[in-house]
Amino acid sequence: MILWTDEATFTRRGIFSSHNSHVWAHNNPRTTRRRNFQHEFRCNVWMGMLHDLLIGPFFLPDRLNGESFRRFLSNDLPILMENVPLQFRQNSWIRLDGCPSHYARQVRNWLDEHYAHRWIGRGGPVFWPPRSPDLTPFDFLLTIHNLK
Repeated sequence: MILWTDEATFTRRGIFSSHNSHVWAHNNPRTTRRRNFQHEFRCNVWMGMLHDLLIGPFFLPDRLNGESFRRFLSNDLPILMENVPLQFRQNSWIRLDGCPSHYARQVRNWLDEHYAHRWIGRGGPVFWPPRSPDLTPFDFLLTIHNLK
């Protein structure tokens, strides 16, 4: 079983995901977005999905880096996983996308220690194709939701 994970950043302007923020144009795509807010705020939210269980949400720091994500994995993820059946926790894999905070050395070292050869992601024992949003349940469900 795979623990699918993803984060979303919510701002005053709505949800922002660089994976989904593309501009298609025949001319030069140097687009600008008008901002009408004097003060910006942002909120990073983590969610996990294992089998048919949703895990989270968990609010991450505004500016996520390798050390803060490693602290989340070692301190907060075990608490979030307490209600997951033991056989799921013991045999699960974890899948992370290739964002810089997931690829940080301290995160990869932690994953090697706690999910030895059972993690999927950039720099890990199992390669995950970059830019493959339709291969994750979260992006697939979001696509279905947006089509309705």
